[in-house]
Amino acid sequence: MYNLRYIYIPQICLTDNFKMPKQLETLILTDCRDINFDFIHKYENLRLLKLYFNNFDRLLENNGELIRNLINSIYNENKIMETLQLMCHGVNQTKVKIFEKQFNLNKNYYLNANYDGKSLTIQRSNQYFH
Repeated sequence: MYNLRYIYIPQICLTDNFKMPKQLETLILTDCRDINFDFIHKYENLRLLKLYFNNFDRLLENNGELIRNLINSIYNENKIMETLQLMCHGVNQTKVKIFEKQFNLNKNYYLNANYDGKSLTIQRSNQYFH
């Protein structure tokens, strides 16, 4: 088995029988179309998951319900993951800013959202780990 801590691949390459190293700390998926990430629990050491979505605007529809469900399912599956980064170039920045503010008001699972114009970063606060 490979001794990799960092993998950068298109999401379509992730099949059920795809062998990932157990010590994987960073997973970057490009061309994301599927929002089912229930495989995350397999990677016990995963600290950073970075997703490049082709249609990020669709995730923000219905007050961001899809993206909120995605975030909650990912963090429920992996208890030690620190950062989820959603790359959202070419997206309506006003919608992302509104989502960021609403998400931070709810304070779900000790998670904080930060939008920097290129990506929406969801991080666990230090309080979660204490």
